[in-house]
Amino acid sequence: MARPERPLSTVPGPVRDFAAALRELRQQAGAIPYRQLAKAAHFSPAHLARAADGRALPRWEVASAYVRACGGDVDEWQQRWRAASAVAQAQAQAQAQRASAMVLRVPQMRSADVASRCSGQVATARRLAPARSVSPVSTATG
Repeated sequence: MARPERPLSTVPGPVRDFAAALRELRQQAGAIPYRQLAKAAHFSPAHLARAADGRALPRWEVASAYVRACGGDVDEWQQRWRAASAVAQAQAQAQAQRASAMVLRVPQMRSADVASRCSGQVATARRLAPARSVSPVSTATG
């Protein structure tokens, strides 16, 4: 007996919706087990199960094999896949832009600012450091 599929995310989105439609197609085809589907699709059962898990949009090659093995209209599904891919890419780009906008911006310091901020620390360090005596180095020649 095959394991039951994991539930899809409750958050709608193009990837989840595509996966839900793939699952529905498989159910309409008679709830074909993934092992049997794999023989017809020429992809492993794991590849086909991942195509319908809703975590990532499957490659078109996998999706089309899944659809073909379930008796679906490949041209119609290619349009669905392209639409889902376009929306998913747009969402990923928007998310990346938001993430880059959140990066901490460290103000650049001019060398004069660094010198003025560090000069007090350097003076204090000189005052607190014990005086060093430097003895002349003599060289013996002979």
